[in-house]
Amino acid sequence: MKTLEDYDQLPYSDCPIKVSRPDNLYRIGRLFHLQPQSPANCKVLEIGCAGGGNLIPLAYYWPESKFVGVELSRHQAAQANQVIQELQLSNIQVLHRDLLSVDHSLGQFDYIIAHGVYSWVPAEVQQYLLKLCTQLLAPNGIAYISYNTLPGWESRNMLREMMRYHSRNATTVQEQLAKSLELLHLLHQGLPENGSLSERWLRLQAEELLNKPPNYVYHDYLEKFNTPVYFHQFAEQVSRHQLQYFAEASIYTMLSSTLTAQAENALDQFEDPLEYEQYMDFFYLKHFRQSLLCHATCKPQRDIQADILKAGYFYSDLYIEEDIDLFSPNPQTFTSPGGDSYSVSHPLSKAALAELLMAYPATVDFDNLTRRAADTVCQYGDAQFSGNPDVLFNDLVNLYLSGAIDVSSDSSTAARQFGAIDKDQPKFNALTRAFSRNNKFSVATVHHDSVVLNPLQRQLIALADGTHDAQAIATALSQAMRDDEALQAEYQRMLQSFQAEGLATDTVDPEFVRQIINSLANLGLLDEQ
Repeated sequence: MKTLEDYDQLPYSDCPIKVSRPDNLYRIGRLFHLQPQSPANCKVLEIGCAGGGNLIPLAYYWPESKFVGVELSRHQAAQANQVIQELQLSNIQVLHRDLLSVDHSLGQFDYIIAHGVYSWVPAEVQQYLLKLCTQLLAPNGIAYISYNTLPGWESRNMLREMMRYHSRNATTVQEQLAKSLELLHLLHQGLPENGSLSERWLRLQAEELLNKPPNYVYHDYLEKFNTPVYFHQFAEQVSRHQLQYFAEASIYTMLSSTLTAQAENALDQFEDPLEYEQYMDFFYLKHFRQSLLCHATCKPQRDIQADILKAGYFYSDLYIEEDIDLFSPNPQTFTSPGGDSYSVSHPLSKAALAELLMAYPATVDFDNLTRRAADTVCQYGDAQFSGNPDVLFNDLVNLYLSGAIDVSSDSSTAARQFGAIDKDQPKFNALTRAFSRNNKFSVATVHHDSVVLNPLQRQLIALADGTHDAQAIATALSQAMRDDEALQAEYQRMLQSFQAEGLATDTVDPEFVRQIINSLANLGLLDEQ
């Protein structure tokens, strides 16, 4: 059978793609007045699933749903099936197949995911991918397709052509990658930090790629096929296959709130949503889209029905540096772990965000969140602000549409206890241990976020198997560090990042172990207690 030789030689770092999860696709479909199948009992197909980094966690956390992956790389398909076997998952299978051999025999699916495929295959395969979506998508199904877009990718394509030229005489994948990285180092070191606009841009692009995993650089910039398109071209191709575009997998990317009033007024003139989206790409120079499609017979609407969020379960890890003011509607800034800032004014909304942070990664339904926030305002603020659930809901909707908080349809995340952090003998869940043991680039949290693991964390996860306490784990890590300078350097780096003053620098302190386990437990990676 045909296989992808370069993917076998240099496997792609397959990671959880948070917005591709059926839970998210379902909710966005409902917001746009569609009737997709509940993610609690659905069928999902992922085309180009690589080593299962995205699909396997979905099967693990949604045991009543069925998952099928198709992958052309023999190595990565085998890697995925190895993890599936270790986890003893009966609701997922990964097939080593050429996309062109996939047909209706697989049946129909409620959700189809194709991440990192469309722009990286020949034109005839692009058309076959869309044809498959038409054939295999259930009547109310939703397809997720990611692709590179113009005009934003035009400048990146310039760097791609430079790298391909510099590595033109390479005879192996590794040699081509090495030559390309060599060029990136030359550009980063040779261009002035305070040069012209084009010099600064090129230097920053080189620096950004040098900080990416090498296999990302190869597969995104050096593959034979990388064909960005204008959004309107993609939408036209989709329509020829009796499909239609209706939204992005990240709703906040559809909003123009960061543009000037003049730009927003100009965009408001477009009654055709496809025209609106195309000009959004012009204003933002978008280089990548994660688009959602449905059958042409469906009737999505642009006036989203936000009330469906009331049936969901909210979660957020926004935090605030200062004391929360629950006595007045003065705006205060809440920050995401990634550094994005959001202003919140109403005391009830501030209290709700504090409740969500304390509960994280567990989720809270709207009624319970309203009650708990009102109790907090009454106890620590001005009670007159405690009786405004409509204001709270409007704030939650705006925060959700801005990408600041999220909503799940899974009620189990509201009831679960995510790994007692003070347990004497901690144990990471089976998914985390299997992904770490098989050297997956990252592991998936309970909310399908991607967490990149360093070698020291991998060692710790292997030791935290429910039979070792913090002292035993620290002793074993110290021994491993004595035989591995890289682990010692990683420990020194992590000591600084965790601000663990007073801890030993030559041996691992049990308190350090507890801090690391704390941070990973807060992502829901430990076994439920």
